[in-house]
Amino acid sequence: MSNKLLFSKAKPPLAIAAACQLCKFNAMFVPSGVSSPELRLSSGDLLKGEGTIARYISRNAPSVGLYVTHSADALAAAEVDQWIEFAEKELSADTEATFTVLDAQLALRAYLAGRCISLADLTAWQVLKRSPTFTAEYDRVATSSFTADSKFPRLVRWFRFLETIPELQKGVQALSGGPPRPAAASTEAESSKASSQGS
Repeated sequence: MSNKLLFSKAKPPLAIAAACQLCKFNAMFVPSGVSSPELRLSSGDLLKGEGTIARYISRNAPSVGLYVTHSADALAAAEVDQWIEFAEKELSADTEATFTVLDAQLALRAYLAGRCISLADLTAWQVLKRSPTFTAEYDRVATSSFTADSKFPRLVRWFRFLETIPELQKGVQALSGGPPRPAAASTEAESSKASSQGS
């Protein structure tokens, strides 16, 4: 039995799909009538909820660094949790005021928390992809090479950067149509193909 992620096509769990790709966590993506994502593990255990599942996947690949869990860096873990909570509760309100908060946070940094992509980034990216207000702003300036035309130039730059990350693109593709397939299988196959072409 393999891991199965049940999700609603109306609200695809982009952060979970991206975490699966980044952490090379194999799960079959199965559209269903569930209101909240469910991860049915090969062990028979069941996990529910976007945040719970994303954290579980990230904890299974600590070297990737999506979710800091060791007590030696409690502040870094708290920062990630803080921005996840902000994205889930405040950013989902879809207001320019919350976009301004993220824009300010990104003034001197490439990521919301820490020095590499984290669940905080994935969660905020997911919420913004679902946001009609942000999508309209992003689409307005997307064709420009300069983000200065935006009300939120740093946020648009960060979002544009995340959109170029192959694992995030593959996560989105894994959720959209077609038969369910393992999340990491395409990554492994492409790596193998690239290695054989390079030889």
